[in-house]
Amino acid sequence: MDGSRMATFAKRAAAAIAAAAIGFGGVAVASMYFHEGSTADAAASGEGLVQRATSTIGGALSELANVFDGPPTLANGQIIAAYKLPEKGKAIVANLAEMKLHLYEDGAQLKSFDIQSRGRSGTAWETPPGAYEVKAKEPDHFSSIGQVWMPFSMQFQGNFFIHGWPYYASGAPVPEGYSGGCIRMSTDEMAEIYEFADR
Repeated sequence: MDGSRMATFAKRAAAAIAAAAIGFGGVAVASMYFHEGSTADAAASGEGLVQRATSTIGGALSELANVFDGPPTLANGQIIAAYKLPEKGKAIVANLAEMKLHLYEDGAQLKSFDIQSRGRSGTAWETPPGAYEVKAKEPDHFSSIGQVWMPFSMQFQGNFFIHGWPYYASGAPVPEGYSGGCIRMSTDEMAEIYEFADR
């Protein structure tokens, strides 16, 4: 094969490896979620499946990085892609490993805030990593799933939002703990983030 055909073949092979690995990972997570039960043995079995899937995905991503000079890497069991910040305009970066949210404008960091809560890793409610846009903004969004109000909500995908600390109809705040997938901020700080963000 000539050089260009070899490169095309390598890219397709790497993509196939990644697709297979990610598919296996999805099966493993689904198996853990749907068949976990309440016993420690079942939980350990599910964790083993996820660890094997993670290892397989890690190998496939290494192949992809070699072929595409690409940013895909695997860190702490999470697929992480390196996203370039825009040189012009605004960006909000939620670093879920550090639990920090950063505001950028024209490539310069303006401010950072502590993330108060996120979806638990390895569950169906894990906060999805990726590059998104602010699709909608509401000063107070009602979650029909959680039956709570979420102040200064900004939707970034489906039922996933960045918002202030949620509260019940009674006005009582929800207890601390993992979220249902959203990124929770303190309400006062979220008001500032909400004001900064453009749709």
